[in-house]
Amino acid sequence: MINEGEKFVIQDVKLVGDMLGRDDEFAKLITIKSGEVFNNERLQNISKSINDRLGELGYAFASVTPLPEIDREKRRVTFVMQVDPGRRVYVRNINISGNSKTRDEVIRREMRQFEASWYDADRIKLSRNRIDRLGYFKDVGIDTAPVVGTPDQVDVNIKVEERPLGALTLGVGFSSTDNLVLSGSITQQNFLGTGTNLSLEVNSSKLRQTFAVTHVDPYWTDDGVSRSLDIYTRKFEPDELVSANKYSVTSQGLGARFGIPYTEEDRIFLGGNYELSKYGGTRSLWPTRIQTEVNRFGTTDLDAYSLTLGWSRDSRDSAIAPTRGRQQYLNFDYATPAGTLEYARLNYGHQYFYPLTRSVTLALNGDIGWGVGLGGRDYPILKNYYVGGIGSVRGFSGGGIGTRDSDGSSLGGNRKLVLNSELLFPLPGMAQDRTIRLFTYIDAGTVWQESEKVEFGDLRASIGIGLSWLSPVGPLKLSMGSAIRKETGDQTQRLQFQIGTGF
Repeated sequence: MINEGEKFVIQDVKLVGDMLGRDDEFAKLITIKSGEVFNNERLQNISKSINDRLGELGYAFASVTPLPEIDREKRRVTFVMQVDPGRRVYVRNINISGNSKTRDEVIRREMRQFEASWYDADRIKLSRNRIDRLGYFKDVGIDTAPVVGTPDQVDVNIKVEERPLGALTLGVGFSSTDNLVLSGSITQQNFLGTGTNLSLEVNSSKLRQTFAVTHVDPYWTDDGVSRSLDIYTRKFEPDELVSANKYSVTSQGLGARFGIPYTEEDRIFLGGNYELSKYGGTRSLWPTRIQTEVNRFGTTDLDAYSLTLGWSRDSRDSAIAPTRGRQQYLNFDYATPAGTLEYARLNYGHQYFYPLTRSVTLALNGDIGWGVGLGGRDYPILKNYYVGGIGSVRGFSGGGIGTRDSDGSSLGGNRKLVLNSELLFPLPGMAQDRTIRLFTYIDAGTVWQESEKVEFGDLRASIGIGLSWLSPVGPLKLSMGSAIRKETGDQTQRLQFQIGTGF
């Protein structure tokens, strides 16, 4: 039998003890007002807020004890918050364990709490989040331990659990359209434990031939300036058995990009890229979009010398399974008059994660793109946006939204808008495993051509469910959904699967 007892009302909340001369600062943390019904959870949150603030000031063993003074006749209660900061302490050693492959320096350079410095609980929390945002570990834990015999020192212990970061995919196949197909890719995050990322992609099918190498060094300099290098060649050549429009598109390029941190969460990017694209094949059989492109620029060889300026902010609590925080980016590409193509593209993306409960997370995503031709030149179809697919608007096939060309391919457009919402929750019985989660989603988005007016009534939409898994071969997403708003010509796809997608 449960007896709830009588309901009590808060009469007052007082602070007593050593408040380090910060009485007014701590008083602002008291959010319970006189006359409100007693709520133990809110009272404990006040104690925690004061304790956390003392921890930021170096008092690792502070205590805040609420002592009740009860008036049973009037059913009122006054709480006296006894504040005892204890001794101010500093960190003796930072100890790292669990990293059998990752070098200590990869973890230590993310630390914002330093040895021989005053203990700062806020910096320790920030350090933990920065280590987790690396994406190299299944779990990251940080705790403090008092140093025996020394009341003003603590050790900070970091324990990580590494996860498989290499992905090797090899394939050999045979088909009536491609004949012998050799394909493969190697991706290694945290290459040799150095914190750098290296990827190699090879595809030798008759339809698509690809060779691409990318290397990213997030600490190219000791100050945290990152550098990414990539070089690639790609060729797409539909066969007569696949398309009546015989043509080929070959693109070759190389580029470099540098990221400069200017706050704990913000980074600006500067870079450059050169790309040469060539159209080949029987010109009289080219689809309309390619004939239009060649007529616009008067050549089948289109090159671009582009400069990049970007900004990003990442305040997520984790890279592999975020539950709170934001990730944003703004990117501006400018193709200079030095090449055949002269244009500008602006892209903005925003992801937001909010914990509805301890195990359920709301995730929202927005992606906007806008491109224009410059110098009296048209915007190149080569740089069009395409919307649809598991990394975009699910329930539609890849590039399945929008007007189709004479060969059935999507024309895309120079403007796009994509909106995603997910409700993520753990697999039943696996609430502690962050690497696998179920989700429900609602997506919306579309793409507009230059001749079309931007109208939100053009947005397509879909709804569905899915599974995300941080598998040994990379981030995996499986979704099953249905288009609930579509237009004539759109191509839908109920079941979709992809490795390496981020949302």
